[in-house]
Amino acid sequence: MIIFKGRHFPKDILLTCLAAFAEYEAGTRAGLQAVKRRGVRLGRPEALTQAQKQQVRKMYQDGERMADIARAMGVPYHTIRRACGRMA
Repeated sequence: MIIFKGRHFPKDILLTCLAAFAEYEAGTRAGLQAVKRRGVRLGRPEALTQAQKQQVRKMYQDGERMADIARAMGVPYHTIRRACGRMA
């Protein structure tokens, strides 16, 4: 059971919660900016290295099907499509 005391008690709780969320968000943004300044790449790691991407492009130019390349490289079809770019 919640007992409210004072006229503005619910409003005060709401404002306190909103202030806490805003402070948390500001800290998160500052942390992300600091990481980016250090040059750290954020996000999921790439499935293929640059050398593998070059190999995929060469295989595609040599006439291999994308589905076969994907099977050989052990990655999804769309990863190969993305690696081939405008060549497809």
